Amino acid sequence: MNYKHTCKGCTREFFGRRNQEFHNLQCKIDYNNEKAAQLRKELKDNKISLRNHLIFKEAYIAYKNRTVPLVNLLKKGLELAAPTRRMKTPKNGFEVYLSNGYAFRITSQNGNQYISIFKEEELSNF
Repeated sequence: MNYKHTCKGCTREFFGRRNQEFHNLQCKIDYNNEKAAQLRKELKDNKISLRNHLIFKEAYIAYKNRTVPLVNLLKKGLELAAPTRRMKTPKNGFEVYLSNGYAFRITSQNGNQYISIFKEEELSNF
């Protein structure tokens, strides 16, 4: 007995077995490849965010609200292109970036870039 379905890959209508989800094998392969590619991208983003979090945590413990040469953290693997949120601090309006519980601010002095790292809950002091 044939049942009417909509293909999960291309949304075409077709007739097939009761549990059939795709109208042909190529459509199933394309669908699963796209799904796997999306998962790999999400895992890569999570891996970068986790590595950045660990670098921020280590730097926060070591330097506690002092500026650090940005190049030191970049050598450890910090990726500034990782997903972050941007905001302004409540008191002084400094622009900071939020990433997994930490906030950071990049400044330039004498041609060098420095980074200050804070915990998100400390931002009300700035």
